[in-house]
Amino acid sequence: MDPEGSLGSSLPEVFATLAGRGEQGLLVVQFEDGNRAFYIEGGAVLPIFEPAQENEPFGDILVFMRAIDLRRVREAMASPEAKAGQPIARVLDRLGYVKADQIEAALHEYLRHRTMDLFLWDGGSYTYHPGSKPAGGDEAILRAPRF
Repeated sequence: MDPEGSLGSSLPEVFATLAGRGEQGLLVVQFEDGNRAFYIEGGAVLPIFEPAQENEPFGDILVFMRAIDLRRVREAMASPEAKAGQPIARVLDRLGYVKADQIEAALHEYLRHRTMDLFLWDGGSYTYHPGSKPAGGDEAILRAPRF
């Protein structure tokens, strides 16, 4: 498999090929309206959480689930920790605004939507970086629901 390529409708094929070969590295999928990054490790395709792009929509899911009100999400988003790039879930937990099980449920829902969204996009391209890790290091790799 080439380290770069066009997607068309072949994103599942790219995932299956890399995971099936036991690859380890960073896969960046580029579409018209954004990028998604995944870490390939031990046959698994693991999403990368990038707080700068994803804190706000994650907060929206918590509001939609009625786990928290919008005022508190905005307060957490304005905190120095969130502005420094900490995941909003960690900030909300530290502030005591949401419980761990609410964060886990929202994270599950958020990742499901983000991943399913990929399969609805037409076109795009990918770049695979063997042996590379995301800029946020291991903290950015979502191996299991955690915050």
